[in-house]
Amino acid sequence: MQHANEAYNRISALTVALNADRTLYEPLEQLHDASSSPDRTLVLSNEDTAMLESLKLDFERGGIHLSAAERNRVADLQNRANALGAKFSSNISSSSIEFDVDLAKLASLPTHLRAGLRRVKNRPTFVRLSTGDPGISAYVMKHVGDADIRKKMYVAEQSRGAHANLHVLDQLLKTRHELAQRLG
Repeated sequence: MQHANEAYNRISALTVALNADRTLYEPLEQLHDASSSPDRTLVLSNEDTAMLESLKLDFERGGIHLSAAERNRVADLQNRANALGAKFSSNISSSSIEFDVDLAKLASLPTHLRAGLRRVKNRPTFVRLSTGDPGISAYVMKHVGDADIRKKMYVAEQSRGAHANLHVLDQLLKTRHELAQRLG
């Protein structure tokens, strides 16, 4: 997972750098001007026009109109926001929440799932459910009739990484706020 996050951050940084590169933007702007001027010295297909508009908008949302120093600060903020977003997702996917349930209440689960559940020491009729077990949440939500168990699973699933992400979310909001202020 760490390598995937590192690769994501490198790709995001490259995208941010490309969207702040005036040597890429200027020919794009010239194409846009030539295709949208009243005398239309350049005629593009609908698909080409849509792509041109989309690329131009990406550059403008990235702050291409700002000074070099401001573009650098915007790029730093965008890279920080991307890294924080990746950390937020990583905190969720790398955490799990467990709780114990009487196996009798899980009779409606498929046999192969029930057989794979971990028994709880000193409680022979109980098993441990975990949000870290692939697919278990979906099966519990679909097959278990006990509303309390489904609620516990839902709350557990929605709470994954919550404690670790409070700080990340705070930093992400501050970073995006500064980015929005700089981009107007």
